[in-house]
Amino acid sequence: MTIRKSFWLPLTLLPAHEILRAPITVLLTASAAATTLLIPLVIAFQFGDTGRRLVRDGGLGLLLTVGTILAAASACNIFRRERESGIAAMLLTKPVSRPWYFLSRFLGVGLIVMLFAAVMTPATMLAHRAAEAYHPDTGFKSDYIAALSGLFCIPLACLTGGWWNWKKHVAFHAVTLLSLPIYLWSACLMAGWYTRAGTFTLSYSPDLDPTIILATCSLVLVLLIFAALALALSMYLPPVSTAAVCLLALFAGFSTPAWMLNSTRLRPIVAFLPNWNWFWLTETIDTAPHLLGGRFLLAFVYGLLFLTATVIWGMTLMKRVEVPS
Repeated sequence: MTIRKSFWLPLTLLPAHEILRAPITVLLTASAAATTLLIPLVIAFQFGDTGRRLVRDGGLGLLLTVGTILAAASACNIFRRERESGIAAMLLTKPVSRPWYFLSRFLGVGLIVMLFAAVMTPATMLAHRAAEAYHPDTGFKSDYIAALSGLFCIPLACLTGGWWNWKKHVAFHAVTLLSLPIYLWSACLMAGWYTRAGTFTLSYSPDLDPTIILATCSLVLVLLIFAALALALSMYLPPVSTAAVCLLALFAGFSTPAWMLNSTRLRPIVAFLPNWNWFWLTETIDTAPHLLGGRFLLAFVYGLLFLTATVIWGMTLMKRVEVPS
């Protein structure tokens, strides 16, 4: 059976809307953004020029780990809730085939993953600017205004969500999460109107690292792979087990291919295991920035192949899973 084009939008937005309304989504997102922005403020000793790299890597690390938990939790909860409430059985009685049902759920979770990345990207850029760096006029100095302006966006988003909930009866969590990236990106734009010393300037210079956007886009592919993996595993495993398997795959993907390459028998297996090191672009940014575009393209193609394979595997499993009516 085929699915009509008019069904795609509601089928995709339904799980995204349910995940947006979940308190865990806004808690994880706001906590990860706040922790990223606090990193340059709580460093107990001076790193010099390497401090900015440590802050950037910390923000990207939080994007990857917290994003994996968010993707796994969202995928598990949406599939379990729809099975228990009968929504899945009801949708499958419509002209919606089982593979397309799985694909629509993946797209819904994928929208939340990209929204999470849209929050973490400006937070990491502001934290990177706030970290201590050398300037001829000020010497080694931290830009506290950049970090504090990003932190201020979190309660501002909560106030926006509360106002819309009180005035229009719109879900607090959904409005808060949707307004948070708008405020953070606005803080990034306003960063060009003040210097690291905190003085106003007419010469617009944001002093933000745009390569962080490319590094984030690379890691988003990893989160989408985990979203598809968690959605497929949640058909047979409970949520806790699914999240544990995803985290195990995350840590194993950074180290397993390295020791497998030393074994002649296990070396062919490496080709079928995801190597997350391909998606970590910070080393290329620091050592060979002129190769960043090519490295990102390779990571994109590599991730797209694994993502496609994972989604097809999940769509195949969906044909066999029992959906209670």
